[in-house]
This record gives sequence, structure tokens and C-alpha cells, in this order.
Amino acid sequence: MIGKCFFTATFVLLLSACGPGDEIDATNGDTLRESLNRIAEDMPEASRQSFGRDVLLTVEFARDGVDGIGRRDLYSNDYTMLFVSDEQAGIFSTFAIAGFEQMVLQAGSALDGKSPAHLARDAKEIRSAYFSSFAEEIQTANTELRAALNEIPVKIAAHQDLYEKTSAHIDNLEIQRASAIDNVRIVNISYTRNGYWVFIQGITDVTNYHSDPIKEVSFRLNFPLLPEVRGHYLRADFALSFDEPIPTGETRTALSFEKEISLDMLSVYREQGAEPVSFASLYGNIDLGPPEVDFRSYDRHYPSINLQPTRDDLRLVDGHDAQLEACEQEKTQFEEAIATNDALLIQIQLLVEEPAPFDGEIASPLRGTFGFYSRC
Repeated sequence: MIGKCFFTATFVLLLSACGPGDEIDATNGDTLRESLNRIAEDMPEASRQSFGRDVLLTVEFARDGVDGIGRRDLYSNDYTMLFVSDEQAGIFSTFAIAGFEQMVLQAGSALDGKSPAHLARDAKEIRSAYFSSFAEEIQTANTELRAALNEIPVKIAAHQDLYEKTSAHIDNLEIQRASAIDNVRIVNISYTRNGYWVFIQGITDVTNYHSDPIKEVSFRLNFPLLPEVRGHYLRADFALSFDEPIPTGETRTALSFEKEISLDMLSVYREQGAEPVSFASLYGNIDLGPPEVDFRSYDRHYPSINLQPTRDDLRLVDGHDAQLEACEQEKTQFEEAIATNDALLIQIQLLVEEPAPFDGEIASPLRGTFGFYSRC
């Protein structure tokens, strides 16, 4: 008899523990607030925290799906806002009614009739889904990184090919520059206007290396001055025009040129490091040595065809070693990022199996850009 009474009492207690008092009533905002307060009233703080976090996460998931959940939402500390007493509801009636009514609209069916234990199971599945999605993001990032890593040898090979072609192009230009204006001879140098001007006459050979006939050629001559003004040059630019254009590959010899040049700051060039001199020492009968051809270009019409390499050509050749080094550095960065993501993936996969509050921050997966400008 005693055993029968004990069994009956235990059964009643179990029924009461699982009864309506343990379930959320999301009929409307008031019933939701009252049921949350009733359920959490006698809970220890740790259980109250877990229950509140599960409620907020369920609402977020019902409203935005797993893609709309942020890491802060997984274990939010805003759960205290859920437990509003009747007295507080009276004071903050507008906020309380609006807030809980909104929750009913957004997640009423996901909350209604759920016990804390049932809600905890739902929240665990949501957290697992979030971390599964996060794991996919890491795997996608690593796929991108491996693709970028595989491109490094391709980039190096392409740059090497461009470097070799550009180097050959520059070498060819140097050959052309050396002979496009060739065999320059000065036939007369005289001083005019009290020695302040120099009149120069000369002849030269011209070869057309361009693919089209040329009607004009420009060149600059540098005349070194006397040893006592070493490091100073008289610069003069000349242009020759041809009534009959010079065909591709043809050389014309002994073409005449002449020019009168002022001995001033515009025409006298001082090399870097050379001692400055008074311009008075440049006036008069200064012997001019053999000229050096410093610049050559063809002018078909417009623009001129410069026989010097472009800045981009020179920059590519000069920066070749640095660019290859940048590629190697980028390769190392990609490899390190993949290893970092792999370690992060192990951490996330554990959270997929058993979601738990995490200390600190979970790192974001590294991707191929790193937020820097790639020189490779």
C-alpha cells in the first residue's frame, strides 16, 4: 500500500514538472512575457542565462535564418531583457508590449509550447548549423587560396617570359640607337654674338629601323667642354626632315644639319657631382670635342617614335628580381593562410558536434587578398 502511494505521488510530481507551467505560451506578447518569467523564476542564474540565450537565438533564427545569425547571437548576453516583471511592464509598458509582440510575430510558432529542454535542443541544432556554415566558409576560403597558390608559378612564368622579351626589345633598341644616327661629324664650329652663341654645322648618317617610312628624325648631341670645366656639356637638339621619306631598313649618308646655340643655363648641362663654374668662363673660343649622340627618335607625323626604351620597359627589367621575390613572399603567405584555416576548421568542427560558449573571439578565415596590393 505504501509502495503504491509512493508511485502515485511520484507520477503526479513528474506530470507537474512537465505540465503547462514549464512551456512557453506565445499566444501574444503578454502571455509570452508572463510565461518566460514564470519558467525562469526559480532557475539558478546559469540555467536562466542558458534559457534566455536559447530564446533569443531561436527568435534570430526564425527571423533571419542561419545566414543572418552573427557570432554574438549564439550566446547573447542580452537575455535579461526577456525577463520583465508585471511591475516593470507597467513602467515600460510601451517597450514591453512592443518587444514581446514583435517576438510573437517573428518567432511565435518556434517558441510556442516549447519547454526549456526542448528549446535547448532546437538551439543546439541552430548553433551546429551555424558552425557548419562557418566550416563551409573556411573550406571555400581555402579553395580560393589554393587556386591563388597554384597561380603563382603561372605568374612567375608569365613574368619571366615578359622579362626576356622586354630585355631582348631593349637590347634591340640599343643596337638601333647606336646606328640610327651614326658617323656624326662636325664640319664647322664658330662663335657669334661676341662669343655668347655657338654655330654648329655637321653631317650624319641616318638609318630607318621603323616599320614605316620616316619623314623626320630628331637627335641630341652632347659636346664635352674643356677639361677645366669637366662635367659640363653643351647640349643641342637637331631635327632633319626629308622631302623623300626614308624607307624601312634604308640608310642615307652625309645628311647635313646645323644650329645656333646660346651658351646659357638651358643649353649647358652640369653632371651630378660636377663643380659649378661661372658661365663667364664658358664664353669665348672654347674647343668643343667630338659630340656624343644622346637621344634619337623618328617623327613620321605624330607622335614621334622614340628609339629609347619606355619607362615601363625599364621598370619591368629593373624590378624583375624584386617581383620574383614578391611572388615567393606571396606564395609563403598563401601557404601560411591555408595552414591557419586548417587549424581553425578543426576548432569549428568540434563546435559543430558540441556547440559551446567560446572564450574570446573566433578568428575569421583568411582569404587570398589579405587586404594588400599584390606585386606578384
